[in-house]
Amino acid sequence: MEFTSQPGFRAELTLIGTLGDRIVLDHCRWFGKPGGDAFEFERVRLLEVGADGLLRAVLFFDPEDRLAASIEGLARFAAGEASWTTAHWASARSIASSGSPPCRRSTSSATAP
Repeated sequence: MEFTSQPGFRAELTLIGTLGDRIVLDHCRWFGKPGGDAFEFERVRLLEVGADGLLRAVLFFDPEDRLAASIEGLARFAAGEASWTTAHWASARSIASSGSPPCRRSTSSATAP
């Protein structure tokens, strides 16, 4: 995807991946010559949106630190959007390890009058 905000300046964004519905990693490249010397630079960007739909975090990493960006994204996913799932899995493991069934079936048969 390519964006232009002013003459001589361009930004290219390439999606790396997403974590859940609220975290995105992308590769950003800015270049141009807005009334000065030509320039070009790039970063890996992590964007996080909160449950309220508002932007929560924007982090930039050197292109060589893609692994660090991915680890940060996973940590934010686990602490945020996936935490509900994590809590429920912990509860399910607790029930399973207790040896008691999570629900009981009735062994008596009901008959209609």
